[in-house]
Amino acid sequence: MSLLKPRLGLRIKLVFLSSFLFAIPWLGYKYVWEMEKYLRKGQEQTLVGTVSAAATALHERPNLFNSQASFLDDVRQGRDLYAIDVSSDAFGPIQLDGNLEEWKSFQYEPHYYGDDYVLVNKENYNPLSLSFNHMLVKYEDYLYVMFEVIDDYIVYRKENNFNVHRNDNIQIAFLDKEDQFQRYIISNEKPGWINAYLTKPEPGSVYPIQHESKIQGNWVETPKGYNIELRIPLEMIGNKLGFAIYDVDSNRSRKLSNVVGTSNTQSPEQLGTVLVPSPEIEQILKGLARSNSRIWVIDSHRRVLTRIGDIRSAKGVVPDKSDYKQVPSSWLQRLEQKYLHPLYYQLLTRPPQDFVDELEEATELAGSQIDEAILGEVKS
Repeated sequence: MSLLKPRLGLRIKLVFLSSFLFAIPWLGYKYVWEMEKYLRKGQEQTLVGTVSAAATALHERPNLFNSQASFLDDVRQGRDLYAIDVSSDAFGPIQLDGNLEEWKSFQYEPHYYGDDYVLVNKENYNPLSLSFNHMLVKYEDYLYVMFEVIDDYIVYRKENNFNVHRNDNIQIAFLDKEDQFQRYIISNEKPGWINAYLTKPEPGSVYPIQHESKIQGNWVETPKGYNIELRIPLEMIGNKLGFAIYDVDSNRSRKLSNVVGTSNTQSPEQLGTVLVPSPEIEQILKGLARSNSRIWVIDSHRRVLTRIGDIRSAKGVVPDKSDYKQVPSSWLQRLEQKYLHPLYYQLLTRPPQDFVDELEEATELAGSQIDEAILGEVKS
């Protein structure tokens, strides 16, 4: 007894063979995704190599980080200060005119000093009597400082009076580059160009030794109080800095009412720290600069010490084609560029050229990757 074998017709065979063609798009899709994963892995390895090179270059220079107060166990916002680097901004140095509109363009919020920053309270404290907004930035070789002070009653120094403290005044104290304690009092007879006086370093000393012309600025009255803008050469300041505003509310008694400040300015031990983006670290990293990456250097408190590179102008890990000798394209390449590329770009999305870089001006970084980096581990 013979078995009948099923016979496939020509149409069935043709359909069966043609069905394999439908697998081609799927295979192409899988190929594209595998290629993307491969390229992404290559970019990650390139970034890891760049970071390793930067870490190696900085590893033998611990003083670069110690000078930036990275040795502290903890930092306190408002007490430990951060000078934002605006040297690359297009508008140029800040005009010392007491107008704070320029500071708004930095896209940073000044820190408010009120109840939590009262250093001396000889009367019932009222923020409407004394409080202020404060910010400082670095521009080239100078530290610029702003105070937007709320003061319900301004008392100026008497004309030709030797006393510089029996009136509203600002004390500036810091350790200089040789770790010597320096304290200055800004005391004005009227609004206008400020007068800064060096005092003796002993705690409580308020008698001026000499006028300091290197500290420049302007004092301008406002409906709520007054604004002060200062410029201090960075060569004068070490890694500790503090500001305190002294308030006198009586023109007759001229007794001190309250003191509000970033830290106590009477001794070096009580001063806060100041972090200025490091030009030394930036110089070291310039040799590692690439057009396809941005490099951050942070301290153990996640504060940004320096940053180089711009991701908006990044071109990826592949060098620009203009670096190579131009080779005449074939007819197939011309066909692809003229007809197929426009079709590809209709189907595939392209990364936007203009986007908001939320970390462009960040002064502190956070996230699991940052935690891993501080521990010395690599995380993708």
